[in-house]
Amino acid sequence: MFHESASRRTERRRRARRDQIVDAALALAADRGIDGVTIGALAEALDYTPGALYRYFPSKEALFEALEARAIDEMAEHVAGALAGVAAAARAAAVPAAASAVARVLAAADAYVAVAELRPHAAGLVGQLLGTPRQVLGDAAAARVAPAVARLVGAVAGAVADAAASGALTPGDARARTADLWAAVHGAVSLGKLARFDRLAADAGAELGGLFDARARAASLSRALLSGWGAAQDVVDRASAVVSDWRESWLRAMR
Repeated sequence: MFHESASRRTERRRRARRDQIVDAALALAADRGIDGVTIGALAEALDYTPGALYRYFPSKEALFEALEARAIDEMAEHVAGALAGVAAAARAAAVPAAASAVARVLAAADAYVAVAELRPHAAGLVGQLLGTPRQVLGDAAAARVAPAVARLVGAVAGAVADAAASGALTPGDARARTADLWAAVHGAVSLGKLARFDRLAADAGAELGGLFDARARAASLSRALLSGWGAAQDVVDRASAVVSDWRESWLRAMR
């Protein structure tokens, strides 16, 4: 019989408590913005004393380091799941290699939008950190988060590189292309905050036709980038169909 040592139990409880604090801080950031995440506000939300929080996070920067790492890791997990899922769907449908490779790139963009919709606390934190003009983390803390960012970029860059290797795209810097894709899709997600105007305009008799729909804008921008990188229209169309067919089952699993 396995007996957990006292030190392991203590460490397991400590990790669980840290996770609980990070969960609460993410919710607080979603509700009040990152400037609203203070040790005092977090202590009140958790019914802790500020001193108790400092046992788990010695500074506010240490807390934000954990928040940023959690948000990026969660996004990377969903992107990796999307890449694997759409690849399996393409294999099952006997999709040609070029379209399958492009479908993985489109799935990565689609996953970013899905995380924003279904995991708003994590995605919202990333959006706020990108949007604020100041650096929230100092260089030392940022260096500890950097490997998580590199893993996320690397996963998508791998899909972009595979698409070029298949002949679907012209040769190019896969990481730079990934950054372009991320910038475009993040912009689409940010624009999605205006989606209520689609509804309000329709109520007022002024049709906008879903102009601010984040998923539609992200798909349009992704397709435009792929075309600029040399993808043939029929390949992009086939890849888009693969992603569309696969998406609903994946979204159900995420929910």
